[in-house]
Amino acid sequence: MSAFKGGAGRRAAKREGGDPPARRRVPGGATAPVGVFLRAALRRPGLAAEAARLAAAVAPRGWWRRPPYLPLPDSEYGEWRLTTAYGRPDRAPTVREMEEFLAWRRRMRRARAR
Repeated sequence: MSAFKGGAGRRAAKREGGDPPARRRVPGGATAPVGVFLRAALRRPGLAAEAARLAAAVAPRGWWRRPPYLPLPDSEYGEWRLTTAYGRPDRAPTVREMEEFLAWRRRMRRARAR
């Protein structure tokens, strides 16, 4: 595995014949994908309502009573989700994967409403 990071690293790895990383490591633990989640919602505003629904669905009860007073999922749940999705809790989804997930979630919700 090469030490290349990000898009420029992937291009450099391709030029040099190295292997780009499969995913970047999550330095902040299971709550780090929140940034990816927000970037996906900002990049595709049409998915913002679905992102809000997902945030409400994974927020623990009474989140406003405990610091950091944000509707973040419990760390155990986040680690479990990352482990079941990627095989390791220290991997994060890419922005594109998060966009695809939100679009899939919206399609499934709309299909149930029919």
